[in-house]
Amino acid sequence: MLDSAGSLNAFLQECRGLPQFGDVQERRLRDILDDLARRRGRLPAKPCRKQALDNANPSKLSGTFYPDFISAWNDVYRRAWRLAHFDAFLYVPSSLPEFVKHPEVLRAEIGPEIDLSEYTSQCAELRESLFSVTRAEGLVLIDRTRLDMVFRCHGPYAGLSTDTLEAQCRMLQELDSLLPSSVNIRVCDVEAARLTSCSVIGDVITLAVAGGYLVTRDKALQTLLEKRCASAMQGTCSLAAYLADGPDMCTSE
Repeated sequence: MLDSAGSLNAFLQECRGLPQFGDVQERRLRDILDDLARRRGRLPAKPCRKQALDNANPSKLSGTFYPDFISAWNDVYRRAWRLAHFDAFLYVPSSLPEFVKHPEVLRAEIGPEIDLSEYTSQCAELRESLFSVTRAEGLVLIDRTRLDMVFRCHGPYAGLSTDTLEAQCRMLQELDSLLPSSVNIRVCDVEAARLTSCSVIGDVITLAVAGGYLVTRDKALQTLLEKRCASAMQGTCSLAAYLADGPDMCTSE
């Protein structure tokens, strides 16, 4: 595998067919193989980091933690949706934006146990109100790796049908066509940008934590997230370009 990029890609392709093999496992495996290649003198050593990321010191956050994102819909997600009509926003979904996530995609992510009927109905209500979103201004960053996993049926998405994928694609295309030009949807490498699922609307910050939401107000954290979102814009492509060209053809515009 170290001697041939084709052999490595073929091996990883086989691994992607395993139900529990997702983006995290693939990155870890690549890191192991990269380290082995460096030990054999086939790759340059990684440079050592001379200082802490963003020169940031540990800081305490105070806020409200909602342990379950399903039951926190009204208190967190719908509230954020309303605030986004009045303040410029940043939004990094955990995979796809919740309100345009196909129910079967959501089901694949959270498992079979939870009743999703009310949640998906609430999401549908927001989709139907997209026609009224005319003055919003913001940036949505969707992770390229997660999009690839969905549309290639890797990891938890292995059981998705062709009909589900086609419907999911249509929902994303509709989102892109209905939102005003002042809302920019980009596809990027969320991990490389050192981002996590979050939103920043005015001074209200929401972080996806342990299956729930942490809502806080912290100027230093807000500045950090804004900085990293701006940095993540390098090397992105539009959602429309990604959907038009496919997961392997998404290039910077």
